[in-house]
Formats: sequence, structure tokens, C-alpha cells
Amino acid sequence: MALANVTHKYLAGERPSAPLITVVVEFDGDAAYPTGGTAGFKDSVKAALKTAGVNIGTTNVVAVLPVDTKGYGIAYNRTDDKLLVLQCAGSGNPMAEVSNGADLHTTRFTVCVIIK
Repeated sequence: MALANVTHKYLAGERPSAPLITVVVEFDGDAAYPTGGTAGFKDSVKAALKTAGVNIGTTNVVAVLPVDTKGYGIAYNRTDDKLLVLQCAGSGNPMAEVSNGADLHTTRFTVCVIIK
């Protein structure tokens, strides 16, 4: 599956001289979340920016930070370009990846993406 309805909300550092660009994007989660994370995150962000009329050329995602993730944790795997969704594994336990096939399509995530 893939992220849906990815939209650009805010952009800062939009000059060629700026070493980093910060963009806030919103998206709907996967209808069937795949173990290991959703692939193609940077292309989804780039497409959302292009749709908004912002052409930033290359998109190297440095970090993805949660803004409003509806109680879920977010982690970005830069090596594989995958966005992972995490949830609390119980009191006193670290967060764990949501289960394979989890339906997150009604969850609207807002994240801050740092791009170089």
C-alpha cells in the first residue's frame, strides 16, 4: 500500500542558499500497513510539494518529526526510504511497530520533514 492524500502545509528555507528545508505535510496512513514501513516516503513528499507549486529539485530526507500523529510514533528509515508507524507496547515498554496489515487509512498524520 501507500500513503494517501499527501499535502503540503508549510515550507521554510526555500532558497538555494539554505542548507536545509523544513516542510510540514499531512497524509492518511496505509489501509494495510506493511511490516517494515511504507516505502517511497520522499517521493510522496516531493509529489505533494510539486502539486503545491514548489519544485525543490532533489529530495534528501534528513529527518521526519511528529507534529500530530494521533498518538502513534513515527520513525523514518533513511536507508530504505520507509516511514514506520509505532505504538505503545504497554506501560514501561518501548514503542513497537504497528502490526502487519493494520488499517490506518482513517488516521491523518501531520509531520515535519527536514530536507537537504
